[in-house]
Amino acid sequence: MRPKPPVKPADPVPAIRTDKLAQLRLLVDLLDRELEAADSAEKISKLAAARARAISEEDIPELLAELELAGITLEDGSKVAVKSEVYASISEDRKDRAFEWLEKNGFGDIIRTSIALSFAPADSELCGKVFDLLAKRKDLAKAGIVPELSRGVHAGTLKAFLRERLEAGTPKDLPLDLFAARPVKVAKITKPKPKR
Repeated sequence: MRPKPPVKPADPVPAIRTDKLAQLRLLVDLLDRELEAADSAEKISKLAAARARAISEEDIPELLAELELAGITLEDGSKVAVKSEVYASISEDRKDRAFEWLEKNGFGDIIRTSIALSFAPADSELCGKVFDLLAKRKDLAKAGIVPELSRGVHAGTLKAFLRERLEAGTPKDLPLDLFAARPVKVAKITKPKPKR
């Protein structure tokens, strides 16, 4: 029987490599902890935002209404006032009905129609020629351009429109649900400017 050759030990990992692997493990652990903290902070932030919204839209307006005050300046100089606000949006599934209502009731001018064209970065020269193509060509598909036609009401325009209608006296025919409109009274706090 032949004697077995001595087992050669594996090459030791150089110290530098061992340090880098340890550093990598530490960074992976740190990333994991930071991601957990960020997730936790996001949940806390959402909770705080919900509580702040409830205080601003419910608690303070209700208390000021009980006191029969529209606003007040506190001892520290902070001003608290309640103003009317409307939160609204037109979802895709209600868009046709909402636009139909706006047009039928004489408010179609707040609807905006737009054409969007998408170009690859390599087609920047073609993009520059689009205005000519739109003016000269009837069939853009032959040029490889598929225009997208969309209609919409800007969120700020919708909000202002509904606020104006509500302030003028809530019309019975104003379909708030169609616009996912939620009229609220919101407390606004203005802090005094710091004394110099």
